[in-house]
Amino acid sequence: MIIVNCTTQNISSQKGKTYLVTGVNSGLGFESSKELVKKGAK
Repeated sequence: MIIVNCTTQNISSQKGKTYLVTGVNSGLGFESSKELVKKGAK
């Protein structure tokens, strides 16, 4: 079993990519969407 230490620093540029994230008003969806936008996603 491989355990990967995944952080927001591991997210490469998402410029020009579009994501549909559900549940963005709180929790994991909210935090995920914030980080994707920081990396250039729409």
